[in-house]
Amino acid sequence: MAVIQNYHPLSHQSHPPPESELSKAPPTNSEHMQAEEMGADIDKLTPLEQTEKRVDLALKRKASRKTIRRAKVTVKYHNVRAKKEALLEKLEANLPPKQIAEIQTESEKCTSSQEDKSKLIMQHLKKHRDDPLLKKYGLEFICNALVNDQKAIFDRKERKLFCAYKRSITSSFCTFKSRKIHKEYIRLLKIANGIAEH
Repeated sequence: MAVIQNYHPLSHQSHPPPESELSKAPPTNSEHMQAEEMGADIDKLTPLEQTEKRVDLALKRKASRKTIRRAKVTVKYHNVRAKKEALLEKLEANLPPKQIAEIQTESEKCTSSQEDKSKLIMQHLKKHRDDPLLKKYGLEFICNALVNDQKAIFDRKERKLFCAYKRSITSSFCTFKSRKIHKEYIRLLKIANGIAEH
């Protein structure tokens, strides 16, 4: 696989959900999966194999539905990621490093527009439409303020609420942009490999 320094197209993809309930409540004896139960060679397994083993153990120990569901979702995440990495490796293997670098540069020009940003912000705000700040000013007003970073128009108390929205949306938007660039990178790699894109 050709390696491009400092470029990890899958590094900004969303992370898997928690694999245990440790963050919320202490697990019961039937749910807690000890390292020795996973096997001495657990570190030699791939992330996908490890999560599949956790699902098997959770089912065997009759863990809660929530624990089993989380483990299965994590398996799905690693499965999808493994397929993406395999495709990426296959597409890059047939191209010289210089061409890959050019494709990388070209894909990074695929920036998100203000329209994309507005849509993403509006989707986020609609989930919080009952919040006091949104009730007072309306979705459109807050959306425009976020797009244009107009925190100065709010008083001190309201500014804290506004900045909380901004932090959450900034994180989501960075992930959105990363995925968009990665999608374009794969599209250009396919074209370079003679694979028609429709």
